[in-house]
Amino acid sequence: METELVIISPQIYHASVIGFAKKAAESNENVCYVSLNKTYKSMLQALKKSSIEKKKFFFIDVISPTVFKTAAAKQCIFLDSLNLNDLGSTLLGVIKKNRITLVIFDSLSSLLVYKKDDEVLDFTNYVLPFLEESGVKATLLCLSDDSEKPAIKQLKMRVGDVTLMKE
Repeated sequence: METELVIISPQIYHASVIGFAKKAAESNENVCYVSLNKTYKSMLQALKKSSIEKKKFFFIDVISPTVFKTAAAKQCIFLDSLNLNDLGSTLLGVIKKNRITLVIFDSLSSLLVYKKDDEVLDFTNYVLPFLEESGVKATLLCLSDDSEKPAIKQLKMRVGDVTLMKE
């Protein structure tokens, strides 16, 4: 199992996210994209604009229900609160049901806006072992501005690979 923490400069964040999505779509991965800062609709538009096939993606969207009323979607689960227990159990259920092989978590920085460092660490300590046991790869995205926060510093030691992307 590969867990990668990707620390990205804010100036290239969007392009980097699209790059990860494109790489995942071109591989044989079934992807669960967990979005804490982009709506499902905006992600679909970004994929379409970049000619990325959306059929390999399943989304967990925590943002849309906070902004507007959502309708059921075949490839997305909308969570109306950022309860980490709900997010964790939803993610694990999606992985099992959809035979997910890669999780893209966008982003730890957004999670740290709403949750304390220890809550974020508890969440990752709950989810990452399940991913490892299931053979699911994970790409955890984080803004470089947050790379020295306690939760991120501890995750750097926990994950298999840390990548720094800057302009």
